[in-house]
Amino acid sequence: MKAFQTTVMGLLALGALALAPTAAGADGAARGKAAPTCCNPWSGFYVGGHLGYVFDTDVFVRDVDHYNGPAGSFGHDVDGGMAGVQIGYNLQMQKFVGGIEVDFGKIWFDDDGTQFPAYVGVRTQYDSRANISTNYYAAVTGRLGYLATDNILLYGKAGWGRINTGVSFIDPDPTGRTLVRGTGAREDLDGLVWGGGVEFAAGKYVTFKIEYLRFEVDDTITHTATTDLLSNRRFSHTVSDIDTVRVGFNFRLDRCCDERPMK
Repeated sequence: MKAFQTTVMGLLALGALALAPTAAGADGAARGKAAPTCCNPWSGFYVGGHLGYVFDTDVFVRDVDHYNGPAGSFGHDVDGGMAGVQIGYNLQMQKFVGGIEVDFGKIWFDDDGTQFPAYVGVRTQYDSRANISTNYYAAVTGRLGYLATDNILLYGKAGWGRINTGVSFIDPDPTGRTLVRGTGAREDLDGLVWGGGVEFAAGKYVTFKIEYLRFEVDDTITHTATTDLLSNRRFSHTVSDIDTVRVGFNFRLDRCCDERPMK
């Protein structure tokens, strides 16, 4: 939590420094100085949205107290989709563009309820299930890019992210008897976020992007379950790093390119 807050405050401070030239220009205009005919087209605030694919996420489930004996641990891969929104600020410096960006959204994993080999008391191999789900994700990143052309920006980004993650394990009997219950837990997993992409300008105020983003949230969530014999058993779920590929768009909010010199 502290690391996340420190990263956010640091990036906001960089954003305040980036805004200083804009504030100085506004002060000059208030004193009657001529405003530029057109400012740098990549500078300014923007908002947008994104959709993406989540892949290559490994989850290792461990039977800590050997509920199923020595064969009680297993791993599985999950993938899915994501959707969210972003807001940010860019500052163009000739061929270079720097800025900050805040993302917020949700990830859906496709294989909630993945089936695993039979556990104690189960008569078929399809009764034991481990689930993973997310409520939201958030990230604060700094961006630095290079303009390959006036309309194409190649960039990298890095910062801190958080994913609210829930895990569970259940072992029902085909006859309707539940052998393990109370088997869920939810935590915020956070860590370094980094990636990069390419952004295309379509006119003065709209851009489209393709981006790879990696959440390094490698962590373990452990929860305690109660068996039908009222004994406690612990299960841990280790979630690996989460890789994403997404497409998105941004609307530029500043309109300085529409300004004309003051008379």
